[in-house]
This record gives sequence, structure tokens and C-alpha cells, in this order.
Amino acid sequence: MHLIGVQFFVFSQVIPRKALFFVEFINIGEEKWNRRQKKASLKRGWQHKISILSTCRRGSKSHSEGLATPI
Repeated sequence: MHLIGVQFFVFSQVIPRKALFFVEFINIGEEKWNRRQKKASLKRGWQHKISILSTCRRGSKSHSEGLATPI
């Protein structure tokens, strides 16, 4: 009976710590993913602005048409 109590105590201490490690690991991964998504969206935003400027500069489209032009 004593052995079962010791095993329960050990597992009750070890498993939550491991679970917290995995939760932290997942949170770190999520933060990295969010940073990558933010960088990608900023990059897409700049590409869109550049495409607007290039269409307006050529004079082929008006400024309002250039804003609606997809990349």
C-alpha cells in the first residue's frame, strides 16, 4: 500500500511539470507562428502598395482603379 502512495505522489509531481513544459512549448510555437504571419502580412502589404504605385505611375489606370487591383 505504501508503494502505491509513493508512486501516486511521484506521478502527481512529475506529470504536471511535464504538462506545463508542453504548454509552454506550444505557447512559444504559437508566438513564433504569429510573428511569421505578421511579417508575411506586412510584406504582402508592401507588395500591394508597390503594385498600386506602379499601375498609377504608368498611367494605364486611374488611382481608384489601381487600389482595387489584386496582386
